[in-house]
Amino acid sequence: MMRPVYAHTWIAVWLTLVTWTPCLYADSIEQVRTALDTLQQWLAESEHGAGWNDYLNNSALLEELDKGMDADETVVASVLKRYAADHEDLLRHRFVAVRDAVEEWLKILAFPKQDELPRLLRHAKESFQPVDAARVEETYKALQAALADLDQFLTAAGNTKAEGWRQYLRWDELQAELDREELPDMKVLVSVQSRLEDKYDGLQIPIFVTVRQALRDYGESLVFSRENYRTQFEKSLDTLATSIEKYADDPSHELANKIALRVGILERSDQLNDLVNAIRHYYVRSNLYLQMSDELVGIGFIEQFDETTPINRRTQGRSVTGKSTTTGKIRSRLVPNSEIGEIRIEFDGTVNSRTRTVSSRGPATIIGSGVTQIEAYKQLNVNDDGVEEIAAVAKCVTDSAIENIVASSGIYGQVRSRARAALPQVETTMSRQTEQKISQRLDKAVTGDIREINRRYQQQYKGPLMRRDEAPPLFHFRTDAAYLYAETAQAGDFQLAAYEPPTKLTGQHDLAVRMHESFLNNYMETVYGATTLTDVDAANLADRLVGQVPERLEITEDSEPWSISFARRRPLTVVFEDGGYTVTLRGKRFTSGKRQLGAMHITARYQLEMTPTGPRRLRQGDLHIEPANFSNRSKKVLSAAQTAEKAVLERRFEG
Repeated sequence: MMRPVYAHTWIAVWLTLVTWTPCLYADSIEQVRTALDTLQQWLAESEHGAGWNDYLNNSALLEELDKGMDADETVVASVLKRYAADHEDLLRHRFVAVRDAVEEWLKILAFPKQDELPRLLRHAKESFQPVDAARVEETYKALQAALADLDQFLTAAGNTKAEGWRQYLRWDELQAELDREELPDMKVLVSVQSRLEDKYDGLQIPIFVTVRQALRDYGESLVFSRENYRTQFEKSLDTLATSIEKYADDPSHELANKIALRVGILERSDQLNDLVNAIRHYYVRSNLYLQMSDELVGIGFIEQFDETTPINRRTQGRSVTGKSTTTGKIRSRLVPNSEIGEIRIEFDGTVNSRTRTVSSRGPATIIGSGVTQIEAYKQLNVNDDGVEEIAAVAKCVTDSAIENIVASSGIYGQVRSRARAALPQVETTMSRQTEQKISQRLDKAVTGDIREINRRYQQQYKGPLMRRDEAPPLFHFRTDAAYLYAETAQAGDFQLAAYEPPTKLTGQHDLAVRMHESFLNNYMETVYGATTLTDVDAANLADRLVGQVPERLEITEDSEPWSISFARRRPLTVVFEDGGYTVTLRGKRFTSGKRQLGAMHITARYQLEMTPTGPRRLRQGDLHIEPANFSNRSKKVLSAAQTAEKAVLERRFEG
């Protein structure tokens, strides 16, 4: 088990307790290649495609892409200039997608090479930019303004609620610290910040979020304006350079944490921005890749349509009866798009109708029939916000015929003449009515499922991150004719992600998920770091995720209450290796009944095996439980109290 990193300076304490913002450095070369492939597929269907490829010099761009970070910046810049030319066609989204991707890649090409980073860091000590008193004053005023708005909001909520929130937020203590002439006590600021990040309902309301962010900014400005920060800055560059050198030779979780912490501090203090961006480019690659085949995406939309409805209406002295039968098929297809996932739900069908129109004036009866050809589609755009619906569009063409007319000989000719003259209007009306009906049917068929998908995505994935004031990382979606793709880099300012591209897929797959362990570990750290999970929370979480509460988590009259207070850094980690995985839970405090237990780490190793009924995980050996600081001890011996606490945790977590 890797030894956890513990920080002892106020810089580390403050910055690892406040929340994080995302860094997004996707593989720029792959983004250019993907956008270019989509464009060239489209150009291949155009008579002007070859001319556009020549003008834009796409062959040269492909050659430079194959060189990776050794590409010639001059050539890439010349291609970008052509994509940015003043031509109306170049404003089409496929051209713009390539232009934007090349522009980002050109920025990346200006980064130093990966092996140059340690040397540049050691020589960057003279680039220190001090935080002046003006920034501290600016963040102080912003915090006071945010607190004033919150105070007004709480007052309007009523005395009982207002007093409860003020006590929870240690309002009087915080104001006393902010009113002091000398520097405030950082312990109070850290405590209030932690409470603002907790999981209580209401803390996600924008007015609380504003206070949380303002307090974070003020705390950071205090930390970075201290006289000794320059000394710490210079020392951290040496440590960071050494850690990066070691990480390049032998990546480890411990080194990743050291690098991430120091890079995050540099970014938050607005130091060495170019070097920070370069480090993130090399060590914060996408750590989740997903792809779904066109066939799998389409399963939820395929529907055979065969519906007969009666016709019974009265209009302008005429009674119209009969029936109409609609047949067809709803299916989906993926539309190539390098910027978003584009799904088109299509309906092709036919409406056959037979009507009997009886006129009270005459009287006369007209037997008619009609055939309406339907082409309809509904577009779904899959992007970082979820699934966006575009209203369905239908196009119908109706061909009607008069099969028989029953009327007295005196009026037969007149009725026939009028009926024939009315056919074009009848066909138009039937087409428009069918278009409206089919469009509404398509919208209704899809909307419910899409709303549920968006609700779960927002509540179960994005919601927990935003509750901790962590803007979720951007998912990049795209489609080609065969697959819907998604990728993201789950990593905050104080986290690294994957440091190398994923293994390439071979063969055809309906569903493929490639996940680097940093995706899970970073998400868990953001959502659960420095929080407390009770037995009630665990049961509710299991029920929400898998639809039932496992027997070991069920709460009964006889079960003892328990809780885990997670460590701030790496509270729950997964390491994939040797055909299995290792899970480690790091708690700074546990409770079991009325008993309080100290900081412990609990580790379990699992092996995966395939069985005729599917994959199965088997735990290897017993749980490994030890005090949080055990690996740092010279003598690996547990005290009597720790031995007793270990036994309690073994009973609790054995299942």
